[in-house]
Amino acid sequence: MKIRKTLCAAFILGTLFGGQSLAAGTSVFQKQEGPWKASCFKDQGVEKPYCRIMIINVFAGSKKSSNFVQFGPAFDRGNAGFVFATYLGFAPESTVKVKIGENEAHVLQTQQSNHTIAPADMSKEILSQMNEGKSITVEFKLSTGLNKSLDFSLAGYKTLLPEVQKAMEVK
Repeated sequence: MKIRKTLCAAFILGTLFGGQSLAAGTSVFQKQEGPWKASCFKDQGVEKPYCRIMIINVFAGSKKSSNFVQFGPAFDRGNAGFVFATYLGFAPESTVKVKIGENEAHVLQTQQSNHTIAPADMSKEILSQMNEGKSITVEFKLSTGLNKSLDFSLAGYKTLLPEVQKAMEVK
């Protein structure tokens, strides 16, 4: 549960403050490949950084940058999780479906909030499939009632992952 709360706090703070978390003392790595953006931060007094590789998708036709969804893996000092958030929040009693390539979709339950994190076993399976797959599709329903389905290549993720792993090494 602790990793879940830490990942969530780091993720949401990074989301709300344009990729610079208030919890982060120093940005140690930033890079973008296609729609995927990698960010690593090191807290003051902590040797190892935490990182994320996310897609931030502002909805087409939106005049507000707050109409976005952000999803991907977050890595926190030896732990990893798959996180999903949207500024607008999720529809009550809805789900987020995450499908990697031809694999069966993973279904994440949402609550009346703006984020969800896959359970540890599911996160591990999603991240493993991301390493092998070619695309990721996410389906979700916003609090406004709008259903969304987004599809992205995993090529940028696969390019960034080794660089993020290197950034997480203690020097």
